[in-house]
Amino acid sequence: MGKNFTYKSAISRLLSLADMERMAGNIQPEYKYDLSRMSRLADYLGLMQPPHFTVHIAGTKGKGSVASMIASIIQANGYRVGLYTSPHLHTFRERIRINGAPISEALFAESLGRVWSYIEDNNHNEIALPTTFEMLTSMAMDIFKYEEVDVAILEVGLGGRLDATNVFPSDVAVITSISLDHTAILGSTLSEIASEKAGIIKKAQPVISAPQALEASAVIEMKCLEVKAELLQVSCDTSFHQVYSDLSGQKVEIVTPNDSYTISLPLLGKHQAENAAVAITAVEQMPFNITREIIESGINKVKWDGRFQVLRTSPYLIVDGAHNPYSMEKLGITISDHFPESNVTVIFGASKDKQLDLLASEVSAFADQVYVVNSRHPRSASPATVEDVFSNYGTDVEIMQETDRAIDRALRSSEQNHVIIVTGSLFVVAEALEWYFGIPPEWYPELSLPKS
Repeated sequence: MGKNFTYKSAISRLLSLADMERMAGNIQPEYKYDLSRMSRLADYLGLMQPPHFTVHIAGTKGKGSVASMIASIIQANGYRVGLYTSPHLHTFRERIRINGAPISEALFAESLGRVWSYIEDNNHNEIALPTTFEMLTSMAMDIFKYEEVDVAILEVGLGGRLDATNVFPSDVAVITSISLDHTAILGSTLSEIASEKAGIIKKAQPVISAPQALEASAVIEMKCLEVKAELLQVSCDTSFHQVYSDLSGQKVEIVTPNDSYTISLPLLGKHQAENAAVAITAVEQMPFNITREIIESGINKVKWDGRFQVLRTSPYLIVDGAHNPYSMEKLGITISDHFPESNVTVIFGASKDKQLDLLASEVSAFADQVYVVNSRHPRSASPATVEDVFSNYGTDVEIMQETDRAIDRALRSSEQNHVIIVTGSLFVVAEALEWYFGIPPEWYPELSLPKS
């Protein structure tokens, strides 16, 4: 079963479908609030009862970091691990990983052929067609099935309750820190957003939650009581303490209900210490014989690009994918911790559906100079709009358009102890990484839409 595609034609077919990631929230309700398409697709492919252990992760911030930490630990114990995350930095293949490596172009195209047969066999009308994300989610589970992974780790794309990943049963549910984001879709209060995130809790199972605001934690606790799930909360059941931190990483002590750990975490920022505590607590709830030494080793080896990643020194060039007010606040704290006296230049680009005013407020609190750029993604906010927002805070702001041009300008005008931060979205971070490492970008003509 399945149609033969090349990798290029597979990407083209995927992007011919409705793609929420490039619609900036301007999508029809049928595509927002309906799991029936995904359920039919997964059932057609025989994916509704996965043969592997499944971990499901929702939250506003830290989902990808926690997912990568859990995957690294499980892989360190010798298991075959599938990891599904979004969005990607450089290639769609990054979204589906096996043992840490993006899948091959051949495997990607082969899976799309199997999944695409659903569309051809059922001859659906346009409104019934799966979205790009639903197809990718099905491809991930299809690949994990055919590649016989032992553990699959699924990161929610948006929300939780009605996310495409939520049609599959899970064995452990994880909810990272919840804050206001995607309010037009998920709700305008923390309790409303928490209700959407807690929708991944569907049965009596271990649930691990990061520290939450009271109104969010109340919703999670209520949901766990409703389905008789066992809730473990970091800061209540698990504690963590950052012993020290420098630009090479941080040492963190973590005490869980089962054990205590001293880890060397290569990811920077106190929020990553919290994420590590969440990940370790989750791993302890899995029915695998994983020793303290393996858990510490797995955490030590974790890699997650674009999260306070130091590319060079003298001057410092750092990329961080902060894209909502909460994560931007955390970025400011991390900068203050490591560079309390340094001049900071921020190269900033954001999606137009983000809370630009609140993002600008957070950035203005630590930036001496802001260069506004426009990523190649069609969801990118226009530099003129962003410049206007920053001007409300009296920030020294200048439009530079291209990310590489802004980095070059910042490097030439900065002294050795200055700090340059590329942030605001993973799209801009990806362009910075491609410029620095000479990574050829995966170009999608389908995404070359006019910017507004």
